[in-house]
Amino acid sequence: ISIFTLDITLSTSISEMQNDIDSGNRLAAVIHNRRYAFFLTALGNYFDYFNLDYLFISSDQTRYFYVNYVGLYYLVEVPFVLYGLFILVKRRKQNDLFILGLLIIGPIPAMITLGSPFPHRGLLLLLFIQITSALGFVSAASSISSFKKPFVLGFAAIYACSVLFFLHQYFIHSPKEFNAETNNGAWFSTVKDVIPIVNANKDKYDRVVFTWSKAKLVPAVYFLFYDLVDPILLQTKAGSWTNEPPSF
Repeated sequence: ISIFTLDITLSTSISEMQNDIDSGNRLAAVIHNRRYAFFLTALGNYFDYFNLDYLFISSDQTRYFYVNYVGLYYLVEVPFVLYGLFILVKRRKQNDLFILGLLIIGPIPAMITLGSPFPHRGLLLLLFIQITSALGFVSAASSISSFKKPFVLGFAAIYACSVLFFLHQYFIHSPKEFNAETNNGAWFSTVKDVIPIVNANKDKYDRVVFTWSKAKLVPAVYFLFYDLVDPILLQTKAGSWTNEPPSF
């Protein structure tokens, strides 16, 4: 999962370098320096986590699970995040600087990994957004004391509609839209229906191999989820795994 996986990160750069060498360009090794390619990949990953579309509109860039037309946060929170950020930058107290630090360092652990953005790899950034959104809302409500009640009620109504829209997308549309291994179908009927069949027949064979026609998902994850495997048991065995678990 590291960007330093050469055949993934450098494949285009190596191909372009070879083309330059074939054409007699003596600067090929300089132009397509692997360190520069790694730097650009890491920088691109870093800024992926600030993508407003991914955060507030549609998190379909997330690899394993998302709901169409819903970001990690509701769209109604955008003005409060911006207002909260303005307050933090303007005040610049010690606590404010600490919170702003979460914004800056949040994506750093994830910038050297493949497949960005992964929300769980940038948890500090998500924490920053939650804190800043709350600060912006409270500050906005306090600054318009004469309209505080209508403001809060209006926000609550819009927020409730956002939640209802998410639940509608999640329970009504997602099971129909995500129904193949090339998307998030593994969380719905595609894999959920086949796992009981595998479990019912596994004792008839020495080994059961469950894989995908396209290398996208990790089958073991879904068996662990639907079979309700005790996490303590998983953690005990996982210590001896060198790669993905071959069986469980």
